[in-house]
Amino acid sequence: MTPIVFALIVILCAVSHIRWTSRGRSIAGTYVTKALGTTVILVFALWPTAAVSPVYRALVVAGLALSLAGDLFLVRPERRLLAGMVAFFLAHLAYIAAFISEAGAPARFVVPAVGALYGIALMWFLWNDMGAYRLPASAYTAVLVVMIWAASDQFLSIPDPRTLAAFAGGVLFLLSDSVLAVEQFRAPFRYSPAIVMSTYYAAQWLIAFSVHIG
Repeated sequence: MTPIVFALIVILCAVSHIRWTSRGRSIAGTYVTKALGTTVILVFALWPTAAVSPVYRALVVAGLALSLAGDLFLVRPERRLLAGMVAFFLAHLAYIAAFISEAGAPARFVVPAVGALYGIALMWFLWNDMGAYRLPASAYTAVLVVMIWAASDQFLSIPDPRTLAAFAGGVLFLLSDSVLAVEQFRAPFRYSPAIVMSTYYAAQWLIAFSVHIG
């Protein structure tokens, strides 16, 4: 299948999940619909086409597998929020390792400086509402900023559509997690679930896209 076909399937999965949860249907169905999109993206990353390298593919696949675990934990965030954060923290470490495996350790500092300022502003905005999650949330924000930094350096070192996709995926991940954090710690707003899931699936698909050559 082509990347476009995979993208259309992921869009269908995302819409199905958003519609399912917006109507307050069964928790079992929520687990299934939430996992479907990430599973399709995982299959896309594993699809037998020319890849950047076996190491890069393996690290991205590991990140997607950890993300799938995080998806399932966060279906019930009131019970497994910390487990979900740990799973996604490890997923970002896998993505960082993937980007560094191709481009080397990041050496440009504009992106992390902007990301750090954004992360500090986000933590300041949510600090009084996070309670016991202040330290885990701060660590998670830091690793997310580093992931975007590594992705941006990969693109600047090897400027092509797939590395641009990885960088765009990192930025969308930050947007998704920012809205999720506001929804979780401050207050949900009308379109937050749709924003969180649409940007999340787009981010993961773009990172998976960076595995393939051509």
